[in-house]
Amino acid sequence: MFDFLDKSHISAIVLISDKNQSVSVHFTGFENYDHARHFSYYLMDELGIEKAEPFNSLQIPPNTTIH
Repeated sequence: MFDFLDKSHISAIVLISDKNQSVSVHFTGFENYDHARHFSYYLMDELGIEKAEPFNSLQIPPNTTIH
Protein backbone atom coordinates (compact mmCIF):
# COMPACT_ATOMS: atom_id res chain seq x y z
CA MET A 1 0.00 0.00 0.00
CA PHE A 2 2.78 2.44 0.89
CA ASP A 3 5.55 1.25 -1.41
CA PHE A 4 7.43 4.52 -0.99
CA LEU A 5 8.26 3.55 2.61
CA ASP A 6 9.72 0.17 1.66
CA LYS A 7 12.50 1.46 -0.60
CA SER A 8 13.48 4.62 1.23
CA HIS A 9 16.17 5.36 3.77
CA ILE A 10 14.43 8.12 5.64
CA SER A 11 16.04 9.34 8.85
CA ALA A 12 14.80 11.87 11.37
CA ILE A 13 16.01 14.27 14.01
CA VAL A 14 13.46 14.87 16.76
CA LEU A 15 13.70 17.91 19.05
CA ILE A 16 11.45 18.18 22.10
CA SER A 17 11.05 21.48 23.93
CA ASP A 18 9.72 21.38 27.48
CA LYS A 19 9.71 25.19 27.59
CA ASN A 20 7.50 25.53 24.49
CA GLN A 21 5.73 22.20 24.91
CA SER A 22 6.49 21.40 21.28
CA VAL A 23 8.06 18.75 19.09
CA SER A 24 10.02 19.52 15.93
CA VAL A 25 10.90 16.75 13.50
CA HIS A 26 13.24 17.01 10.52
CA PHE A 27 13.12 14.18 7.99
CA THR A 28 15.76 13.59 5.33
CA GLY A 29 16.58 10.91 2.76
CA PHE A 30 13.82 11.38 0.21
CA GLU A 31 14.43 10.51 -3.45
CA ASN A 32 12.89 13.78 -4.68
CA TYR A 33 10.32 16.47 -3.86
CA ASP A 34 7.35 14.28 -4.82
CA HIS A 35 8.57 11.50 -2.53
CA ALA A 36 8.85 13.98 0.37
CA ARG A 37 5.40 15.42 -0.39
CA HIS A 38 3.84 11.95 -0.54
CA PHE A 39 5.45 11.11 2.81
CA SER A 40 4.14 14.35 4.36
CA TYR A 41 0.58 13.50 3.24
CA TYR A 42 0.96 9.99 4.66
CA LEU A 43 2.30 11.31 7.97
CA MET A 44 -0.46 13.90 8.33
CA ASP A 45 -3.14 11.35 7.48
CA GLU A 46 -1.77 8.88 10.03
CA LEU A 47 -1.69 11.56 12.74
CA GLY A 48 -5.13 12.95 11.86
CA ILE A 49 -3.74 16.42 11.03
CA GLU A 50 -5.89 18.43 8.63
CA LYS A 51 -4.20 19.72 5.49
CA ALA A 52 -4.76 23.17 4.04
CA GLU A 53 -5.81 22.89 0.39
CA PRO A 54 -3.95 23.41 -1.74
CA PHE A 55 -1.33 21.81 0.47
CA ASN A 56 1.40 24.29 1.35
CA SER A 57 3.73 22.90 3.98
CA LEU A 58 3.27 25.36 6.86
CA GLN A 59 2.97 28.19 4.29
CA ILE A 60 6.77 28.41 4.15
CA PRO A 61 8.35 29.46 0.83
CA PRO A 62 10.59 26.88 -0.89
CA ASN A 63 14.30 26.89 0.01
CA THR A 64 13.64 28.66 3.31
CA THR A 65 15.55 27.60 6.42
CA ILE A 66 13.64 27.56 9.70
CA HIS A 67 15.49 28.24 12.95
